Amino acid sequence: YGKNIRKFRKTHLTRWLTAAAVLTVVFSATAAAENLGWGAQIRSWLGIGENQQVEGFTDYTSGEEDGTSADTAMVQSEDGRVTLLSSFVSGNRVVAYLSVEPIKDSQVAADEPWSAELACDDPENTAEREFYESFLPAEATVKSQSEDEIVLQVTAVSEQLEPGQNLNITLIHGNRDTENPVVDEYETIVVPLTESPVLHTNEQLNVHNDLADADGTVTDIAVSAGNIEVTVNQEYAEQWCSRVCVPDRGKNFMEQYTGEAWNPGTPEDDAYFTPEDERAIFAAYDDTWDQTVKNLVGDMKVHLKDGSIIALETPQEQNYSYVASTTGNDAQVYRWEMNPVLELDQIESIELGGTIYPLS
Repeated sequence: YGKNIRKFRKTHLTRWLTAAAVLTVVFSATAAAENLGWGAQIRSWLGIGENQQVEGFTDYTSGEEDGTSADTAMVQSEDGRVTLLSSFVSGNRVVAYLSVEPIKDSQVAADEPWSAELACDDPENTAEREFYESFLPAEATVKSQSEDEIVLQVTAVSEQLEPGQNLNITLIHGNRDTENPVVDEYETIVVPLTESPVLHTNEQLNVHNDLADADGTVTDIAVSAGNIEVTVNQEYAEQWCSRVCVPDRGKNFMEQYTGEAWNPGTPEDDAYFTPEDERAIFAAYDDTWDQTVKNLVGDMKVHLKDGSIIALETPQEQNYSYVASTTGNDAQVYRWEMNPVLELDQIESIELGGTIYPLS
């Protein structure tokens, strides 16, 4: 979790503290959104039914803003107007849908990136600064664009989300890394963090990484409406390698991992491997844990209170990620986004590896 914050600007930028994630442009059918309305279209994107009530989801286009007025859900700057259409808080993930209008010709070009930055209101306030520092860099994706309007999905992830807090987001269009950057910067908009219930297992599960011959422990499975997160305590690659990365075992591991002959370079001094080969071993080790957890949850089943079962398919790359946990020295959090969303009040337990674990 990087320190990807900057001071909240009122009229101009006063302090930069972060680098932003580059936006991947994805065009979608704006005509469908115009027919459905943005509220219905966003529900469709998230996998929320038209009349489904999901805690953590707020539709600011419906006139029912849960205490947030239309005025606070819209900001105006020189470059245009930004409107908060909807937000979805699920577990450790915040998704905000923002409309930008009017748009410029330069903003239609696919090679001109958008980015989203998180803006700390008062970096001198330790608690607020640490709250923003707990976030991964925000990710932005264009979901729809027409001649007059662009709708972006901004996603931010933190293990320290606090309901009742506000998350300040600034949209930026343009690439600062060019020789003569042309950048459009919009006024910061506030996204309220609403309550998002989460169910947890109360038992730990031992898991073995066969290829690396390493043990780990699933310390938590957290189920929210839009995510399933599996926290695994495991040795870091450097610790594991200090035990097993002697020449023969390291070479054997890499050949099993790659499925072909592996010829390491000649190291200097008394090292077993060159820095490049060592990095390759570390990356392979991390990937074996990635595959181990994917295999573990590949046959995961959600048991509902009415006796029915939802069998979850093996996670696909587009809805999966894993990062180092901020709550444990040797932990990784493996996260899957659920679409359609889960109805938590209907869930009783979760099944992994043939064992059923109650959720509470």
